Amino acid sequence: MGYEVPQQISVTQSQTQNVYTGAVSPAEKVDGVGVLQVPANSGGIILSSGEIVGLSIKALVKNSGDIYIGGTDDRPYSGYGYCLEPGESWSLDVQNLNKVALVSIISGDAVTWGAVK
Repeated sequence: MGYEVPQQISVTQSQTQNVYTGAVSPAEKVDGVGVLQVPANSGGIILSSGEIVGLSIKALVKNSGDIYIGGTDDRPYSGYGYCLEPGESWSLDVQNLNKVALVSIISGDAVTWGAVK
């Protein structure tokens, strides 16, 4: 959901130190968050909709199985797509939430997600 922006501060006349504020750059904002139960249907489901620039998806730790991520033109299925094991996360640049499809090995497992606009 964005990278931390390093800011330089002068410690003494001869030293400079990078300080990470944890803040998202001013031009970006978190524009959507959610928790989604993912079925085991062939081809998966679409994450959501809306224009964005970045997305982070995390499989819940309490999930029983893996979740696969794919695109709408290259749908995921069991064993095919980017695999998220329980507790794992993935960040990607994507222009719209409706370009992301998810499928679960165990129907009802869930992901949490956040988008940057």
